[in-house]
Amino acid sequence: MKRTVIFKKSIFVAFVLAVFSLPIFALEVPAWTGPVNDLAQVMTAQQRQELSDYLTNLNNQTGIQMAVLTVPSLEGDSIEDFSFRTASAWKLGQEKEDNGALLVVSVYWFEVLFEKGKDLFITLDTATGTLGRRQTEWFKAFLAEKREEFRHCVIFTHTNIFYTDNSQTGSGNMPFEESLSLIEFLGEQKVSVVLQGHDHYKEDLSYDNVRYAVLGTIRDEAKAPEYLKVKVDKDGLCLDWQLII
Repeated sequence: MKRTVIFKKSIFVAFVLAVFSLPIFALEVPAWTGPVNDLAQVMTAQQRQELSDYLTNLNNQTGIQMAVLTVPSLEGDSIEDFSFRTASAWKLGQEKEDNGALLVVSVYWFEVLFEKGKDLFITLDTATGTLGRRQTEWFKAFLAEKREEFRHCVIFTHTNIFYTDNSQTGSGNMPFEESLSLIEFLGEQKVSVVLQGHDHYKEDLSYDNVRYAVLGTIRDEAKAPEYLKVKVDKDGLCLDWQLII
């Protein structure tokens, strides 16, 4: 059987020089707000500030003007074209010096096409213990609009949604209210499975017709290290835990 895999929104990084022609566009170029534009909200406030300070100092000391842009999705646009348009609109670098650079990162989702349909895979950034406002708004709006187009929907998340934690320090788990809202939304959208990590113990449960799987650990001290094999094909979706021997 022939299968086509389309990685539309997996992490893709492009370094782009500052002077370009302006092709026909699909995705709107965001407004310039400074050297760090974290529209996908994958960085903490501290990380954004530290990176912004570094890039500002780089510009002041060397004349090189570099900007970082993260977007939750490209909406079908190519990252090359989008990067060209953004770099041109932002006018990075000094005129005639070609010393501007743009780092574009697109994250969050890809799709897999089969003869009997297509499946949707979404990666959520919960490593800091919360989705954050902008990521939550994007995720809920995107899935509500796109879900009916796909057979299965698989969500990847670092955090165990069912284990709440209001400390919000380091890589803690989500606060209770955010977890509850997310669980209700996943049920409404008929998500197939949520693959989770963080807690390093195996768990497999279902709630509101959504399957939640917490991956175990492959640490050296683990008594039974294992990995999870996810199989998605024309016949459906299957999870298979396999021990590492």
